[in-house]
Amino acid sequence: MGLPAIIGVFLIYGILRKELTLVLLLILANSLNLTLLELLTPIQMIVFSLVTMLYIPCFATIILIAKQTNWKYAVQISLLEIALALLIGGIINFGFVIFSSF
Repeated sequence: MGLPAIIGVFLIYGILRKELTLVLLLILANSLNLTLLELLTPIQMIVFSLVTMLYIPCFATIILIAKQTNWKYAVQISLLEIALALLIGGIINFGFVIFSSF
């Protein structure tokens, strides 16, 4: 997806709360004496934002889905959303790489 490897850690913490991903990213940038624009390119920010919005819902939502249906269905939904988010993030990054070379 064209994102730095450290972004994966933030996405894992995002399962607890979605807004936590951006807060942790900002804390990392500040600890490195960088701005967010120096840490990520604009296309990386777009891909990161899209993946964060589309991937697995917060943990409370997963538990609620499991209570309303069952755990197997909740896990299936979560895995499907992760795959969809990664696919869309990859497509956006790939499209940007292809069209920026023209």
